[in-house]
Amino acid sequence: MKTRPIEKNHMIEMSNEAEHRFVTGIKQGVKRVENKLRMFLSREKFCYVFYDEKLGYVKERTKNVNAAMTANRIVVLLVFISGIAVAVIGTLLSQYIRGLSDNNYHHVFIPLPSESVLNIYDEVHLDVALPRSQLEIENSATSTAEALTSLHLALEMKLLGKQKKAIKLFQHAVALAPCHPDILNHYGEFLEYTQNDVIKANEYYVRALSYQPNHEGALINSQRTARVVEELDRRMLRRIDEKRNALSAIPDNNAALIRAKKEAYFQHIYHTVGIEGNTMNLAQTRAIVETRTAVVGKSIDEHNEILGLDAAMKYINATLVNRVGSISIKDILEIHTRVLGHVDPVQGGQFRRTQVYVGGHIPPGPGDIHYLMEEFASWLNSERAIRMHPVRYAALAHYKLVHIHPFSDGNGRTSRLLMNMILMQAGYPPVIIHKQHRHTYYENLQIANTGDVRPFVRFIAECTEQTLDLFLWATNEFSRQVPALSQDTLFTEKRNTTTFKYVDIECILKMYKFMDSRVIDCYLLDKLLYDTIEMKPNDNENKKRYYTDSRFLNTETEMIEKIVVDRIHSILPFIRSNVGSDTNVDVSMMPSRIS
Repeated sequence: MKTRPIEKNHMIEMSNEAEHRFVTGIKQGVKRVENKLRMFLSREKFCYVFYDEKLGYVKERTKNVNAAMTANRIVVLLVFISGIAVAVIGTLLSQYIRGLSDNNYHHVFIPLPSESVLNIYDEVHLDVALPRSQLEIENSATSTAEALTSLHLALEMKLLGKQKKAIKLFQHAVALAPCHPDILNHYGEFLEYTQNDVIKANEYYVRALSYQPNHEGALINSQRTARVVEELDRRMLRRIDEKRNALSAIPDNNAALIRAKKEAYFQHIYHTVGIEGNTMNLAQTRAIVETRTAVVGKSIDEHNEILGLDAAMKYINATLVNRVGSISIKDILEIHTRVLGHVDPVQGGQFRRTQVYVGGHIPPGPGDIHYLMEEFASWLNSERAIRMHPVRYAALAHYKLVHIHPFSDGNGRTSRLLMNMILMQAGYPPVIIHKQHRHTYYENLQIANTGDVRPFVRFIAECTEQTLDLFLWATNEFSRQVPALSQDTLFTEKRNTTTFKYVDIECILKMYKFMDSRVIDCYLLDKLLYDTIEMKPNDNENKKRYYTDSRFLNTETEMIEKIVVDRIHSILPFIRSNVGSDTNVDVSMMPSRIS
């Protein structure tokens, strides 16, 4: 088939009788084609008329009209939407430019007065740091001068071999100028060479570099001690792993282990809320958790803090510890919901909406919390974090969460619970950070804010090792020395007490923390004192002197030991009347244990 457009003056040779009719038809067809061409050409469509030489008729073929109309409608709609968007953007841009030119910010709420009210300097000084007052400069200069004087005296005492005076002068210099790199570097050298404390010395070297990165002495000392410190840290973590494995080998149905877990549970709640300022003692904390009874003279918030932490720990034990999978933001919010469930249910499980201030640390603004928490969750589940040692992983998770400070209250408790959840998933017991170590705890967090997180990781590792030592002692060492203690029997036969002859007094004091037996309180404990120091039954003066001896009181469990001392003093008449004879001890006559 041969096709070509029809022209108006095109003539086709045909027979005479059909010429007039054909020409008339051609003219009418041309008019129709012209009309259609006008319509379709406006829509970017073309119409062709085809001539078939064999059949002798004209064909007209066009593209799909419906598809063309649909496409045209879409184009028109897109042009319309684009016009609206350009108009809106142009309006907003013009308003912004007009606002910049007119300084018109009155529609934005600012929680402070305008800059013109607060500014007392010329405008040329607004872009630079404001200078300190003359008094501040003089005080800083005086403190620095005194610190340098103490430093020189400390170095002289060091050369003379007077280490006690030297260390006091070094500490005084650091207290006066904690940011002076020379003082920090010299103090680190003193600790390294005279006290053999390489780890602490390296901390001071790194701190000096944080204030003056190009300090030559601190840089050399830091690089020289870095490998030694890393090796010491690895040894500590390996030692912790060995103790973890030893604890894991103990059967779960071991009576001593069950009792130790129960006591550690109350200890954890007591110390965790105590770090935040709760004034409940251990006995009151235990009573609230076990009996839900109120303590006279204590605030409702203190009661609710204990109940909230109890609920959060039970939630972790029941769901998160044994769950396989990643840690999500929802898990952290669920923990926080239970921490504040009794104190502030409205804020529980909700990110803060206001700016907060924590000492010298200013946490991120509320607008950045969601983004930072998403990054934190990604880090928690990253391969790099999971490959870390569990203690280091848990400590860093604790620090990162408390650094973001995503909640208005309960950040510390939630961070410690998250840390313990990670440790328990790795087979470690929940770490107990004692309330009496609160200053060290916050100090290491503050050091971490300056850029060195290693002291905080070491602090958590030390707490982990201490907790493991308590569990191992309660379940292994004491049960081996006194087999009957792991059972529910009482020591009514004298032969059962002979093993106490070689047990140290501190061993019994540790036992006192975990064992709830009135026999331990009176008969066995006092029998141990007689056998150990070989006192006569009536030698009360020597007994009292031994009770108040510094070796007896200056231990880690000072509060528990004082309770034991008071307890023994109160039952001395009963001990003298019963101990020393071969008869069994009448347990029913013994006074009840002091909590």
